[in-house]
Amino acid sequence: MAQVVVSGLLFGMVYALVAMGFSLVYRMTRVLNFAAGDLLMLGGFIGFSLYVQLRWPFIAVILTSSLAVGLLMVIVDRLALAPAYRRSGVAATVSTIGLAFALQNGAQLFWGNLGLSFPTVFGNNPVPVFGVLIVPEMVALFLIGSIGIVILTLFMTRSRLGVAMRAVAGDPVMARLVGINVERTKSLSFFIAGALGGIAGVLLAPITLLTTTMGTALGIKGFVAALIGGLGNLPGAVVGGLLLGLLETLVGAYLDPSWTDGIVFAIVVVLLLLRPFGIFGEEGIEEGR
Repeated sequence: MAQVVVSGLLFGMVYALVAMGFSLVYRMTRVLNFAAGDLLMLGGFIGFSLYVQLRWPFIAVILTSSLAVGLLMVIVDRLALAPAYRRSGVAATVSTIGLAFALQNGAQLFWGNLGLSFPTVFGNNPVPVFGVLIVPEMVALFLIGSIGIVILTLFMTRSRLGVAMRAVAGDPVMARLVGINVERTKSLSFFIAGALGGIAGVLLAPITLLTTTMGTALGIKGFVAALIGGLGNLPGAVVGGLLLGLLETLVGAYLDPSWTDGIVFAIVVVLLLLRPFGIFGEEGIEEGR
């Protein structure tokens, strides 16, 4: 049981990072960014080029990949998404689905259709710790992801930009009246969501096969994790991601692994029937409060 719990929490960090990007963008713009998983995919491929082909240091790969994906999302927001969600959040949400396919096709043109294997960075040989086998690569994923979450939390609560983002999320009209640049602040939310996806992609790359379609399933599960925690709630996104990873691992370990997705999503449906707005969600968020 301890082995299963540890493995579930470690892998749940990937879902948590994607879910935070979902929740942040939704909180700021009321747009569901269904390209979130493909941002992770793009971050993984950019990391592959920098680490394997250009032989950059891994920390530089993480920073550059997150910055590149974040800047891409700012450009997409300014050119395509912002005009759409000013008229309708539904139109912008549909636009993100088109963005997901564009990212997949662009990655296929640049990196090809075959999967790429990212070499291990911290080691894939399990190490026994108090009777539990720990894979160093997974521990690194969890620790670096946790650092990113802490930095984002401090940014949102302690910095002027973070406070401005919270003000825009709460009442964009009042935020504009006190001098906050609402459009620029919303673009910042897309940058952060893209950066989180880039980080998650680089961290996940050494423990999976990089394919241009890998982001579809990860994006859906990140969205589900955000729903579990409460769409728009950042701490809830982290809890939802870790809980989803734990559920997947428990079902795979104690039941038939082929049933994992079906049973996990059935459990999620029950959870959302009991608490439609998620564990930490609020009904008011749907009304923009």
